[in-house]
Amino acid sequence: MKIRTCSLIILCALALAGALASPTLAQAPACATSNDCGRASFCGRPIGACLKTGTCVASPTACTATFDPVCGCNGQTYDNECSAGQAGVSVAALGPCEAMACLHNPDCPGGFMCHTAAGACGGVGACGVLPTACNAFVCGCDGEIYANSCIAAEAGVSVANAGDTCRR
Repeated sequence: MKIRTCSLIILCALALAGALASPTLAQAPACATSNDCGRASFCGRPIGACLKTGTCVASPTACTATFDPVCGCNGQTYDNECSAGQAGVSVAALGPCEAMACLHNPDCPGGFMCHTAAGACGGVGACGVLPTACNAFVCGCDGEIYANSCIAAEAGVSVANAGDTCRR
């Protein structure tokens, strides 16, 4: 009887260990956008990884009233990480979006670029989401002509001036 009980315990322990180590247990589906997830979930990413593949996570149903602002991957400021999650948005950076000053694109989280005022090349800018509306030809701060502001932004370049000629 002792041998049989011991065998059962060992078999159960091995089966349980195998189940816990199974890679298919508790894996959330990968996502590119929140549209890839169910109705009560969103595409969650680590802080600052706005352009990376995320995993579908449940949207928070209730948040505390703690004010600890974060900048969402959509360029909006939220009261805290939980509030961003309720809105279905991952966090780009800790702190309000307006506070993200930069000199160069690497100063900004993924999905953002360093925007400077038109013509203020090399000056202090603010991290902002990549543009979605595109203009006609623009001159980039690197002195190159781009077909539109979106293509310049994809290259990580702020706009020096509109038009197909660079004015310096």
